[in-house]
Amino acid sequence: MHVGFSLDFHGSTFQQFRLMTPKALTYIAKIPEFLLFWTEQDVWSWSIVSLFIFSLLIILALEGISFSVTAVLECSGRAKVSPGGRLLHRHDMADYVCIFLNKIATVFFTITVLRDLYFSKATPGIATLGNVLLPIPQLFLIYDAMYAPFHFFLHWTPVYPYIHKHHHRQVAPHRGLEDAVNTHPFEYAVGMWMHLWALQLVRDTGGVSVSPWAVLIFIFGGSLLAAFNHTRVEVSLPYVFNSLDHDTHHRFQRYNYAQVRGGTLYI
Repeated sequence: MHVGFSLDFHGSTFQQFRLMTPKALTYIAKIPEFLLFWTEQDVWSWSIVSLFIFSLLIILALEGISFSVTAVLECSGRAKVSPGGRLLHRHDMADYVCIFLNKIATVFFTITVLRDLYFSKATPGIATLGNVLLPIPQLFLIYDAMYAPFHFFLHWTPVYPYIHKHHHRQVAPHRGLEDAVNTHPFEYAVGMWMHLWALQLVRDTGGVSVSPWAVLIFIFGGSLLAAFNHTRVEVSLPYVFNSLDHDTHHRFQRYNYAQVRGGTLYI
């Protein structure tokens, strides 16, 4: 049985959309069509209503990830590791401002990624196993290769008090994505845009065919891993990811600067 879909990213998306898939996969396969709806026009020509709806959907997605991660881990019965320091149970005004600004930044980041996919001539029209699954490890490796030294720089004594110290006020993060996005807006923006830079390096410089599905998995997966990193619950994929690596970083700050494979880069 042939299962696949074809998307034209350079013409009329809805007219060029062809779907050959069992009925059970129909709704999943239409996700790219829905996402591309937002790239049918230049962002500067969007109506206020469209921008508002799009922003609301992105923020709701963030809230959904935050709630889902917390709920699933609570239902799993997994025990949290002992806190390495004093828990901060309440946010202050600085926390609320940072979280709000970073959620708004996520909206503009998503717009930038969708426009990049729409306008890039390197975006493949048909999703295959080769351009969906194969680029994902490369995207995460390139991302961590950029993020780890940047994170290390943020811990440099002359810089640390002005940017990264805000995030490390929480010695024992436990709220998942809510603690993950509670960073200085400069730090958050650079970390988010590194996803796009990783895509452009892998696709444009490396010549790797990267499907929008791979980009969706990469960014959505990165958000999940960031949430797991701030739960104090061990979530692991052998030899690839362990959420306690980042918990160790919050305890001691001298280890595990990478986002995904914290135990292998810049210890």
